[in-house]
Amino acid sequence: MYKDMDLSCELNKEFTEKRKQQQQQGGGGDGLEFEAMVLTSGIWPTYTQWPKNVPTLPSPISSLQQSFTQFYVSKHSGRTLTWMPSLGGAVVRYNMRSSGSRPTVKDLVVSAAQAIVLTDVFNNDTTATAARITEVTGLPIEELRRILFPMVYRVRVLRRSTGGPEDKQVGASEVYSLNKEFQDKKRRIVVPQMAVRDEKAEVRATESRVNEDRQFLLDAVLVRIMKSKKTLSHNSLVAETLKECSATFTAEIGEVKKRIESLIEREYLERDVSNPSTYHYLA
Repeated sequence: MYKDMDLSCELNKEFTEKRKQQQQQGGGGDGLEFEAMVLTSGIWPTYTQWPKNVPTLPSPISSLQQSFTQFYVSKHSGRTLTWMPSLGGAVVRYNMRSSGSRPTVKDLVVSAAQAIVLTDVFNNDTTATAARITEVTGLPIEELRRILFPMVYRVRVLRRSTGGPEDKQVGASEVYSLNKEFQDKKRRIVVPQMAVRDEKAEVRATESRVNEDRQFLLDAVLVRIMKSKKTLSHNSLVAETLKECSATFTAEIGEVKKRIESLIEREYLERDVSNPSTYHYLA
């Protein structure tokens, strides 16, 4: 995990420098800052909180995402990136202009979905129905409660025409609008997120997927080692497997033993008749 963090830091530095050079050559920048976390699947848990009907990211962000993908693939041939917007976030700069007062700037720290709503809907209009928000962003209406309510009832940067925070559903005709009387002493405001109801079930499902991925990886490593060595002692096989997996994740000896037993049952390996602590590869 620490290796992923260090690699991501280096990638972002290099990508940012490349963008600066391109912007200087092009005569100006876009005013956007972009940072990606590149994490190895199978080590880090992932969550499927992003709506099934995946919305389109704002075009400037989508362009940056594509540029980073091209940059990454050019450095790591054969690898692929799977973007997980639900795990990301954004800082949206809100320029408030009230009549009779100086413009006020606030930085709103929001989720990716909230950023889409603010930039694609309320950057152009001061009011919008729930149906309009769904139409513009592609976000399912059943997701809007979790996305909009924190901005309405916690931070109060938006207003809602009807109902209260206890409402379980969002009606298509209800209206949301920018709160022209919004005030906050802080320049940087973190918009809290509503917990997903089935979060525990999501975590369990994620852990199950991670364990399954690790099993596949261990099986592949064990078979590759035994195919090369043909015969190995138990201790040597375990040691080589742990060493080879260390670059991806920290395997437990117990996990390796279970996968060895599984491979024996599936007739990839067999124990030596005279020495059960020695394994043979079955071609």
